[in-house]
Amino acid sequence: MASNRRSRLISEENFRGDTLQSAEESRLMENYQKELEREEENKLISQYDAQSATEDLDDFKRPTHYKTPPKGTVSATERMPMSMIDPSEFDLENVEEPKALPDGTEAKLRIVSVRKAQDKNDLTYFQPMLEVPDEPLSKDFTHFLHLPNKSEMSTKRYNQARFNLKVFMECFEQDPSRGFDPLEDWPGAEGWAILGVKESDEYGQQNYVKKFIKTR
Repeated sequence: MASNRRSRLISEENFRGDTLQSAEESRLMENYQKELEREEENKLISQYDAQSATEDLDDFKRPTHYKTPPKGTVSATERMPMSMIDPSEFDLENVEEPKALPDGTEAKLRIVSVRKAQDKNDLTYFQPMLEVPDEPLSKDFTHFLHLPNKSEMSTKRYNQARFNLKVFMECFEQDPSRGFDPLEDWPGAEGWAILGVKESDEYGQQNYVKKFIKTR
């Protein structure tokens, strides 16, 4: 059982860069990507709601996977005049697909956002979304951090969770001597790391952190 628990952690022990990405962590990362997509859809719905209120409509047209409006209903956006979109303005023929950076790349990272959740054992974890600001064609990716829980973790696992949090905070210059809220305090922080590459059935090649580099 201890071995199974270790397989769910990202190991960064001794800064050797031998990170082990478990199937559980990959599943959590993919679920996080889907949640981000749903959040974008919900923002669109909110925009429709606001527009609908200004037009005094009883209903409005939502994206197709949400409630279908009554037959004959005309949405606020459909009643608003809209100029034609010229796709040539965006040069779509020459757009490049975002890619994972090569294995072993040393890159500056920036925390875009942080997700907090519980795993199947009710242990709290954080998933920072990371970007490489100097590489505009690189894919964003997530990192997995369990919140240390002495009462619910084995001694070994508790120490590993503490170590993982320590090197993460040192990399992103987070003060370990004061209280912090990862969801509020971490976004925007920058640090350096050596990246690895893994394969995802749904998203293809994805970067992950092999080793965080302590801020000098």
